[in-house]
Amino acid sequence: MKNNLPLELARNTVTLYTGEVFIFILAIVYTFIVPRMLGTEVYATFIFIVSIMNTVVLFTGLGLSGYLSRFIPQFVTENNFEKLRSTVSRIMKFRLLFSGLGVFIACLFSLFFLQSFLHLILIILPTTIVISFLSLVSSGLYGFKEFAKHKFLDFLISLFKVLFIPTLFIVYGLSGALFALFPIYLITVILGSYWLDPKIPKIEVQEVNSIKIKEILKFTTPLYIEGAFSRFRIPALIFVIAYFGGITSEIGYVFIAITLTEMIILLLMIITKALYPTLVRAFSRNDIKELTELLNHNIRYAFMMALFAIPIIFFLGEHIVSLVLGTEYLMVGTLWKIISFSLIAVAIGAPYRRLALIYKRTEINQAFGMILFILTISFTIILVPLAGIVGMSYGYTIAYSLPLVFTTIVLFRLSRIKINFLNILKVLVSSIISFSCSYFLFSASNYLATAVFTVLYLTLLFLTGVLRKRDVSLIRMLIQPNKSVR
Repeated sequence: MKNNLPLELARNTVTLYTGEVFIFILAIVYTFIVPRMLGTEVYATFIFIVSIMNTVVLFTGLGLSGYLSRFIPQFVTENNFEKLRSTVSRIMKFRLLFSGLGVFIACLFSLFFLQSFLHLILIILPTTIVISFLSLVSSGLYGFKEFAKHKFLDFLISLFKVLFIPTLFIVYGLSGALFALFPIYLITVILGSYWLDPKIPKIEVQEVNSIKIKEILKFTTPLYIEGAFSRFRIPALIFVIAYFGGITSEIGYVFIAITLTEMIILLLMIITKALYPTLVRAFSRNDIKELTELLNHNIRYAFMMALFAIPIIFFLGEHIVSLVLGTEYLMVGTLWKIISFSLIAVAIGAPYRRLALIYKRTEINQAFGMILFILTISFTIILVPLAGIVGMSYGYTIAYSLPLVFTTIVLFRLSRIKINFLNILKVLVSSIISFSCSYFLFSASNYLATAVFTVLYLTLLFLTGVLRKRDVSLIRMLIQPNKSVR
């Protein structure tokens, strides 16, 4: 591994982590403030309309953002700036065309099938075009390893949501809350474009060196299918719940529980995002040893965080939700505890899924998205009528975990990059022992149980060698760059 790589990795990881922490805090504030201000019924309608907008964005994405984040590091490594500029230009035009088409189709569909919500849908649909461009701009900054700017855009969106949505709801009601999304995303896309434009070389593209749309679509079509299926599962799940029980407070409960879990997943994925451009460059150099080492570091960190988060949610989840949202949202805490077990599969499977992009085997991610969607909706259709949203949450957890296990096995056979299962076993045993010892204190005080678990867990990680001095050294290097990693 290159001498400057640990420092680069540490800086990238801390940059993303710092940004994610602030975004995480704002997301919690948003998740707790907006539902309380809107009320359970109005918030359910708000989520329903936003789900329609997200559906349009997903089905017009075509996986183009994934192409930029995958190939920009490669083109920079190869000094192929003509192909870089050609790719960015064509992808922008392609995304604009399909975004406009998606908005038109959504308008027609709403006119015939959702007339009672038509005025609200028309308010929010223009935002889809802005979000489409923002995803490309953000992926471009990420591909150029501009992690601070990439993450600052996410921070601005979270901050503006906390400020604009409640304010416009107070003044204009639900219509104002929905319209607030347009200026939020417009401001961020303008700022992101201002940052991205200087990174793209101002050269005249020769046709012989320009990349073909067919080549782009060969890579992005499976990503598009995967993204459409895997991300549409949440709106589809909401539509299914609405079909069986109407637009009730249960939609809000499920959405908040899933959102809280997704926030934890974002924290788990920080180092994965920080590593991805470096992994691409290691693969381009055919440095499999470095690829293996970095991937196992990624899995080790993610698994430690996952096995820490699940017991903490068990001890404090319902208490936090009840304290912040009120007792009417107490069901959210129950759902959150169940869904959080999906973090175990995410910690291993999500880092491995990056190999599908690196090896240009995006059809594996396509299969993941399709299986995830089919399982999620199938479990929801079966379990909601039988066991309500609590039964659905068990099905959601199983549906999320099985495709990750499947893709991990497939990618292991493809890459032959081995997981250090000994470290995983040590983390698992440390978490189980710590949880078992602290569980008996749960009835007396959930805070005491949390504190005891934390101390025992970290102690066992150090004693077993999973948490190492080298991990501390990576952080110290940010303060003293001349120090080497031991």
